[in-house]
Amino acid sequence: MEARHDLIDCAAAERWLRYRDNLDVTTRNYGEDFAEATLKLLPGFIDDARALADMMGRKQVVVAGGGHASA
Repeated sequence: MEARHDLIDCAAAERWLRYRDNLDVTTRNYGEDFAEATLKLLPGFIDDARALADMMGRKQVVVAGGGHASA
């Protein structure tokens, strides 16, 4: 959805889907190997979350300032 609204690009959308899939597996898998794989995703997740929050903040400023957010 965010990629369709120009909040993130397609590569970021693919990473978000990977994060979601990892979270889904995390609810059932507690092995050490899986934990290590999850830890490797965290730096990218943090960067992507910050980038998305920044983009959403800029979109809100446009809307609050009387402009139109892109759809």
